Amino acid sequence: MQEEGCLRKVRASLATIGPIVESRAALSARIASLDGYDYFLSPFPPRLDAPFPAYQVLTRDLTSHAYAFVRSDVEAALTGVCRTASIARNLVASGDTLIGSMIGVALMKGSGALLIEMLAELPANHPLPDRCRQVFVPDGAMEAGICSAMMGEGRYSTGSLRAFDADASVRILTECNLEDQSWYWGQLFFDPKKT
Repeated sequence: MQEEGCLRKVRASLATIGPIVESRAALSARIASLDGYDYFLSPFPPRLDAPFPAYQVLTRDLTSHAYAFVRSDVEAALTGVCRTASIARNLVASGDTLIGSMIGVALMKGSGALLIEMLAELPANHPLPDRCRQVFVPDGAMEAGICSAMMGEGRYSTGSLRAFDADASVRILTECNLEDQSWYWGQLFFDPKKT
C-alpha cells in the first residue's frame, strides 16, 4: 500500500484489516527476516519461462506497519516501516533483475510515504529508531544497483532469446521432419546474435 492516506484508510477499516494482518503474521515474520540478507539474486536460469518470486507480498507488509501504528504500537510500526525500507534498498542495490529492482523502488517509495504519515502524527521530538536514520540516507547504493539490475536483465533477455532459438529450431525440425535445417530458422526468421 503506497497510496496517500494509508493511515486514514487503515483507521477506517480496522475491523476488516485486523484479521487480515493477524492471519499474515507468519508471512510478515518471514519478510522481516529478509533484512538479514546482503543481496537478492534469482536462483533460476535466465530464460523466458523462468518464474519470478511473488514480490507483491513485500508491499502488503506496509499495511501491517500502518495497522500497528494505528493501534498505538508506534515503536513497532516505525521499526517495521524502516526495516521494509532497508529490504527495499537491498532489492535495488543488489538485485539481478529489473522487476526486482522496480519492486524495490516502489517499496522504498511506499515506506517513505508511510513513514512521513507516521511522523506527521507524532510530536516533533519523538525519537526515531536508529535504523530509520540510516536507511533513508542517500549513499549511492541504490543508484549503483541499477547497473547490476540492468546487467541481470540483459542476461535474462539473452538467455530467453537463446532458449527461444533452441526450442524453435527443435520444434521446426521435428514438425517438418527435416534433418539439419537450422539455417532455415536462423536466416529467415530469427538471428539471436543480431538481436
